[in-house]
Order: sequence, then C-alpha cells, then structure tokens
Amino acid sequence: MFDVTAYYVHGRYARRAEPAQAHAAREKRRNIRNTTTLYHQACSIAYSNANLDKQQFTVQRPHRPEQNSLEETAKGLSGETIRGYRTVSWTAATLLASDPPWELQAQMLAEVYRYRSSLRARGQIPSADQIRRIRAQGQRALIDWWMEDLGSPAAGLATVDAIRLNLRCWVKRRHGVRSFRLTQVLTGHGSFSKYLHQIAGREVTPACHACGGPSDTARHTLEDCVAWGPQRCALVAVTGEALSLPSVVRSMLGSESC
Repeated sequence: MFDVTAYYVHGRYARRAEPAQAHAAREKRRNIRNTTTLYHQACSIAYSNANLDKQQFTVQRPHRPEQNSLEETAKGLSGETIRGYRTVSWTAATLLASDPPWELQAQMLAEVYRYRSSLRARGQIPSADQIRRIRAQGQRALIDWWMEDLGSPAAGLATVDAIRLNLRCWVKRRHGVRSFRLTQVLTGHGSFSKYLHQIAGREVTPACHACGGPSDTARHTLEDCVAWGPQRCALVAVTGEALSLPSVVRSMLGSESC
C-alpha cells in the first residue's frame, strides 16, 4: 500500500516516524488526558451557570504566573493531541483534534442539564433512552454551533476550508491516526521552506529545495512540486481525484486505507 505519510513531509528537519503501535498508544493517552481535563472544565462552567464568554475564562499555570485564557489552554491540549507545532492556531488545532470550543461544549452541557432538571422539577424521571436522546440532540446542536462559529475564522483558513463542510464526519471519524506529518500538511506549519523562513527563521529563503520553486508550502508539495510527481500519481490513484486539502480530507473520511 502506498505510504501516504512518507509523501506528506520532506526536508532536512523531518523527523523519523515512531512505530504505529507506540504512536497509537501515545495518542490514546493524550486523548484520555485531553478528554478528562475538558470534561471537568466544561462541567464546572455549565453547572455553575457561568457567563459563556470565552474571553472571561482564565486558568493558572504553575510555571507561568500570568493568567491564560481558556482558549489558550484548549489550544495547548489540542496541539499536543494532534502533535502540531506551537504556532498552529487555536482554530486549526481544536478542529484537527475534533475538540469543539469549550464554551460551546459548556453551553451544550448546560442546555442538557437544564432540560433534565426541568423534567425532574415536574416529577418526571427521564429514562435511559430519553437521556441518550437528549445527549444526541445536544451533540447535534453543538456541531451546528461549531460550524456556524467556523464560518468566519480568524486563522487556520486552509484547515477550516478543508474540513468544515465535512465537520460531522470528521468528528465521528474513528479510523486512522493523526501523525505529526499529516498535521503539518493540514496546517502548513512544518518542514516547508516558507514556514521555516517566515515564522521559524530557520531558512534563508522560502524557495523549494526539491524543485527550486519560489515558495515551498504544504500546498506546493501536495499539488505542484515536480520532484514529487511519481508519489503524487500514486496518491491520486488512491484518492481518485486531483490533489488538494479538501480531497485528502474526503479520502481520509471515506476510506480506512487512506
């Protein structure tokens, strides 16, 4: 089978991939830690009937005395989950991690809690089926709110454009793993000369080392770089359509082999 991850990233700064089992175990631990932290934060916000303005939420980190917004904390956890660079935006990091904004999750939990409380106030005890149905409705509403929120992103535009229309399928996706190479392609932050030149300051020029093109970006590597022509043909044979970030995402969602 064609090794997609070997095609995704090139350059002198690319790291060697760890074994698949070790990667899966590491990601599982990260997801558990992320989910546990998120659950306690969101429940605390929702059940206290707090004002759901994300700019007002702050947390204290022991190694950094200044106050950090909840958004920054969510970005850090999501960034660790997707194995992305710290320069990846909050919007892109949480989207790739399938982690909706915490204030939206808190709002959903609060709505579910208020509905269940209203039933109990009328002397009705919701059944297990009712509770599952209520939670499913809350999850659908959460995705709707998130899609609306992603309608005008301030950053991570390419990542949002690639995933937003398939957001429900992306969140439900259970096959495959997110490697740091895949994250670099989906965010544009990684071993690409333009990123290394403009943001990381580790390249003198944004030109492509492989083909000499003026701007080496994730899109250039995926769609245009002539040095990767054979690998691109093999990947097109798998996806069945011209390469672009949206087409790669669609192939990831539609096939467990991609």
